[in-house]
This record gives sequence, C-alpha cells and structure tokens, in this order.
Amino acid sequence: MVETSRLDCITGFPLKHFLAGLTIRELLAPWTGHPYDFEIWTRLGYYMQSLASPYRTLAYIPGLSFSPYPTTGSIGYPPLSAFIFGLTYRAYVLLGEPSRFVYYFLLKQPMIVADVGVAIVLAKIILLSGEAKSAQNVSLIWLYFPFGIILSSMWGQLDPIALLLSLLATYYFLLSRWVLSAVMLGLAVYLKILPIVFLPVFLLQPRLGTTSKFLYSLVSMGIPVAGIMFPAEGLNWSLQGIYSYLQFQSAIPGTGGMSLLGIFYVTPIVSGLARYFTPYVWAPILAIAYIYVRKRSLDLFQGLTVVILAFIVSRSFFSEQYLLYPLAFLLVKTSKESMLHFLSLATASTIFLVANNTLLVSFFSPTFAGVYQWNIVAWNLFASGQSPYLLLRAIVMLFSVVFCYLESLSVLFSRGSITFRLVSFTRLVLSRMT
Repeated sequence: MVETSRLDCITGFPLKHFLAGLTIRELLAPWTGHPYDFEIWTRLGYYMQSLASPYRTLAYIPGLSFSPYPTTGSIGYPPLSAFIFGLTYRAYVLLGEPSRFVYYFLLKQPMIVADVGVAIVLAKIILLSGEAKSAQNVSLIWLYFPFGIILSSMWGQLDPIALLLSLLATYYFLLSRWVLSAVMLGLAVYLKILPIVFLPVFLLQPRLGTTSKFLYSLVSMGIPVAGIMFPAEGLNWSLQGIYSYLQFQSAIPGTGGMSLLGIFYVTPIVSGLARYFTPYVWAPILAIAYIYVRKRSLDLFQGLTVVILAFIVSRSFFSEQYLLYPLAFLLVKTSKESMLHFLSLATASTIFLVANNTLLVSFFSPTFAGVYQWNIVAWNLFASGQSPYLLLRAIVMLFSVVFCYLESLSVLFSRGSITFRLVSFTRLVLSRMT
C-alpha cells in the first residue's frame, strides 16, 4: 500500500492524453445522439422546467426535437437524471438558446466528463497497490477506448456517470471511508437502478463490521429512496407512474439486445413457458452469484465482476452499455488474463454496438434529418428480411453475442480467455500444417 500523498497524481502521466481523450469526445458531442434515448433526454430537459413528473409521455418540441414522432416514452430510472437534464436546459436558456446543437453539447457534458473521470479513478485505484506503470496504461486504454467513447459522446448514455460513481464507491471503500463510499453508491443507484446489485458485494467484504454494514446499507439505499419519495410527495408526482416506469428495469417483456435467452422462443411450445420465466431468471442467478462470492471469499473487484456478469447474461434483455461495468472492473486487476478477458469482451461488445446501430450512422440523426428516415427504412428492411445485408448483419451480431457469452462464462468459472485459446489453437493447427 502506497502513501496517500502519492495518490494525488499519476506520476509522469502526460496531460496531453487527457486533453486528447476529452477533445475526441467533445468533437462528437453536438452532432450525435441515439435516435430514441437522446431524444428523450432532449425533451425531458425542456419539460422538467415545470418540475412536473418525468414519468409520462413527452411531446415533440419544435426547434429542439430531431425525432419526428409526436410523443415518446420517458426514463425508466430514478429522477436524478431528469433533474440533471432540467438544469442543463436551464443553462441553455441562460446562454440565450443559441442553437439546438449547443443544447445537445450541454446534455452530453455529464457523460463525457464522467467517462474521462473513469480513466482517472481507475488509475487512482490501481495506484493504491503502487503500480504506477499499470495505472498509466489503464488510463490510456480507457481514454482511447472506442466503446466508451461511443457510449458517452455519441450515444449520450448515462452509464458512464453510474460507472464513475460506482468506481468512486470502490475507491473510498478501499480507503476505509465507508460513508463516502456509501454516498457514491447511493448516487449511482439514484441515477440508474442497476448499481444496486453491487451493494451485497460491498457488504460481503470482511473489512466491514456488523454496525458498518448496517450504516452502509442505510446510507446507500436511503439516498435513492429519499430521492424518489421527496419529489413524489413534495411535487405531487404519481407513485403509480413512477412504479410503472421503474419496473421496466426489473422485468422486461420478451427478449433482445445481446441476450441469448431468445433461443427459448424458437419453438411455440417452449415459447409459451419462456415468457413466464425468462424475465425473472436473473434473480436466482444473482443470488447464486452472491453465494459464490461469499464461499470463495472473492475480493472486491473479483466479486463485482462476477456479480455484474452473472446479472447481465441472465437477463432476458441487456443492452451493450451494461458491459461497460465489467470491462472497467477487469482493467483494475491488470493481470495478463484479466486484460485478455477485457480485450475479448470489448471487441465483442463494440462489434455488436456497431452492427446493431446500422454502422453508427443512426447516431448522426440529430444533425441530418435524412439519416433518421434512412434508419427507419433500414430497420424495416431488416425486419421484413428484404435487406441484402440482413444475413451478414445477423451473422456478425450472433457471433459477437455468442463470443460475449463464452468469454463471460470464462470469467465466471475462472477459465482462460477465449481469445487466448483460439490463438493457441490456430497456432497449433498452423504448426501441424507446416
């Protein structure tokens, strides 16, 4: 363990890399956005000026909206993000409402700053073990990490913020600053419900006594609960409306994204039964993961990695951005095996992200109206089976999903990376051929 004073800087790490990573993200920010999610952020900031409940349909906003739909849904998270978007729109108004692209730029700033912040916090965590060189390398990886750049500056996803808060929770936990750690985790849960799965891993660590565990739980869960109840009561938001939107996170109808549970829907007989158990299969799997962490006495980051991977691969629907969390946790370990797991999962998730979002062209919908219409046509062609690229796209996406699951299972069962085994097998075949 190195002295605390050494944690205030990354020895010899050039500032130019942080500026370069930030610049790449900022250049992409004003012109891009997910054609549905980012449209919600755009509308929500405007409608939060009245402090009415964000858990409702959102109407088209002339001059700001880039989606042609008259109404959209809203967030399926606690209201912290809605307040952030509301403050962002207020800042845009104070600037004189110069251009909708300035508004888009401002909306992306919390995600971009958080994404760059992840690189810094990862380095500070690794420096706790005195590995200055590893800290530098990991920061460089994250600053130029395409998957993270796309999610934060192009998609405009909230997960970089939730990940930063979760990493800060681990950092302060390792420093035995329980209250700060619990506050960070509480804020992460208040932003997105997903980080709640990390709480039992913290509580299973031997450094926490019984009283500390109780207080840690009280603080980390008290923040999101109070943050939901106070506006619900003080601003007269409907609790039923809040529940209707939040339940989307725990039980999603059907399957999709990178989930493989869709195989249970192939045959009519199994499909009927699958609709009853696939949305909830994550619950027993997650419980088993916690038992495994406890029985094996896994350290904090091993436990967090196992739990988040067990959770997302057992979901009936999980989007690409969920993999951001295990990718960051794998980088902390800095071992060769961990880096290979990171490389494999990062490659699979990035390939899926690009293929699933029409080669990223759809992310330019905020700038070019024609792109939005083209994206709709492309999806309709895919859905009807008329696209000449349908088979290639399906093969690429299936390959990335299967590869992601195999690599995740390798991590869960402490096996070698799939990438390493494939490379070794290829070398063996080539050597025998020659």
